[in-house]
Amino acid sequence: MPICIMCHEDKPASEFAFRSLATGQLQSHCRKCHAAYRRQHYLDNRDVYIAREVARIDGYRDENRRLIFEYLRTHPCVDCGETDPLILEFDHRDRNTKRSEVARLAGSKRWKVVRAEIDKCDVRCGNCHRKRTAKQLGWGLDSSSDIWTAASAQSPLIQLQLTDVEQRTCNVCGQTKSVLEFSIKNKKTGRRARICHSCVAAKSRKHYRANKARYLERNRTNKKRYRTRNRSRKAEFVAGLACIDCGETNPVVLEFDHRDGSVKLANVSRLMAAHAWDRVEAEIAKCDVRCVNCHRRRTAIQFGWTKVA
Repeated sequence: MPICIMCHEDKPASEFAFRSLATGQLQSHCRKCHAAYRRQHYLDNRDVYIAREVARIDGYRDENRRLIFEYLRTHPCVDCGETDPLILEFDHRDRNTKRSEVARLAGSKRWKVVRAEIDKCDVRCGNCHRKRTAKQLGWGLDSSSDIWTAASAQSPLIQLQLTDVEQRTCNVCGQTKSVLEFSIKNKKTGRRARICHSCVAAKSRKHYRANKARYLERNRTNKKRYRTRNRSRKAEFVAGLACIDCGETNPVVLEFDHRDGSVKLANVSRLMAAHAWDRVEAEIAKCDVRCVNCHRRRTAIQFGWTKVA
């Protein structure tokens, strides 16, 4: 049996990697010692390894960006004939064969991998891509509900005045505290809870830990309900509206483009996936309506993208 020059142990040949497959020659150190050596070498030279990896990925990204741009220049949208590379995308013909988004692969993989994924796709502009995806996934954007015609009046808020210095005792901790430490139970009458904020928070944390699985399941259910409801409300909201740049009216391709990025809380689409409509609507108020293509063009100009036509 071969002897490892690092640990000096006799080991089966299967414990040694090949130095040359052609000649069958084995390495002089076993797999375990070689792995330990490589691990220690990485730890001793971590900054060098990281810098090398960053440079490698940057090189892939720059090359992929150039090659993708050249590819898109000769491949117009298969549906509408749009030729502007800025708004052209890769749309997988069969979702079952999809490894990942082409843009994601292009950010860190070599061109051979990216091109293999491109070969699974048709080229479509942002608008046509959105329309096809909506049809594929059955997005419910044709809702005819009358949610917006049934707005209810909000009850007036009762705010605590500075002259309110009432004290009360918490039923849990027994401490006497300002009424500021007790939540309002009834807005109309101003009646407050008998348990202070601190005790309510502690009780809530304890209940969450004891019922974590149920809370997580409820959260998933709520998010699904928010997505379905908000998608319907978004369709109703943009019905009759048009892209302020090109006049496109198809609600499937209309998006909300923030007028001022400094006041942006989050993408409207992200909020729609997990939040109640009132929060979504507040963010929409900061936006103009644009189609996917025009939104892409404006963003490219704002951030100086290199593909601006």
